[in-house]
Amino acid sequence: MKKILIAVLISSLSFSLISCSKSSNSDTKTPSSSSISINSPSTNEATPVTITDTVDTPNNFYAIDSKNIFPDWRNNNKLTSFDKDLTNGIKTDTIFDPISSPNSIGVSGTIVYFGNASDSSALYSFDTTSKTQTKISDDVPQNIIFSQNNLFYINKSNNNYITKYDLDKKSRTALTQDSSGNFVVSGQWIIYQNASDNFSIYAVKTDGTNRVKLSKSSVESFIIYKSNIIFVNSSDNDKLYYLDLSTQEEKKIFDVKAEKLKSSNNSIFFLNKDSSNSIYSLIDSGNNSFTDKPITTDSVIDYYILGTSILYQKSIAPEEGVLIVQNAVS
Repeated sequence: MKKILIAVLISSLSFSLISCSKSSNSDTKTPSSSSISINSPSTNEATPVTITDTVDTPNNFYAIDSKNIFPDWRNNNKLTSFDKDLTNGIKTDTIFDPISSPNSIGVSGTIVYFGNASDSSALYSFDTTSKTQTKISDDVPQNIIFSQNNLFYINKSNNNYITKYDLDKKSRTALTQDSSGNFVVSGQWIIYQNASDNFSIYAVKTDGTNRVKLSKSSVESFIIYKSNIIFVNSSDNDKLYYLDLSTQEEKKIFDVKAEKLKSSNNSIFFLNKDSSNSIYSLIDSGNNSFTDKPITTDSVIDYYILGTSILYQKSIAPEEGVLIVQNAVS
């Protein structure tokens, strides 16, 4: 694997691509508040949870046509695009006016969904082709996921409830009455940390029905793996555990102190707290046996998966920009 240090340079050429004023670079459209309704469907505990490895997760880096886009933490989280070819590192292509909150963005086609830091972090969309931004709602979103033509997010302005915004109907629905942490969308199910119940794992359908508790343990982070769940067990010193959804049995699979578990295409990664928060991969050796392998030696604040690459921010000197490990994901 080839690791490249990138200084995400905001060159004079980049600035020449940007209009000097917000009104000239992007027009803002605001919908009438009457077009948005809120309802909270009743929940119950019933249906067995069956999920697949096809999972939508929050991220800060996305591909749009021939470019990638992310909220650049070196430049006040402005939405910034760069070429998909990472061979020579990230070379800033265009810096857009919208300033995102740092809590993830969602993408559909050429449209970016984000919390607009210039408007109390309210939910907005931004068309990267027309340079038009539109206010969607006053909700303050965190961990935005675009899935099935809906936006799913934690609503910071409504008790951290997981909320679904239907882009066709222009309506939003609070799916639970739980304060929530991390979550993912898998088909008709949302799997989430229930902060109202010691951050144990719960599931609820995307229409807000069939809420069910899955784990007894407190969870720092989790992934979907082979239609089951691997999680960091906060109740056991942040060790790695496996949750069998058919039996709800929890089993320790690796004795390492971990955090920020993430995955793509069954490639598993985590920050190793026993090794200065370096990125490690977790390797399935078969028969519920796992080994690990270091990906970086840097201490890491956070990391993101983009295609087959991992992009990350160092704990020390984060102003250096984005670092890349290529071909990390199989």
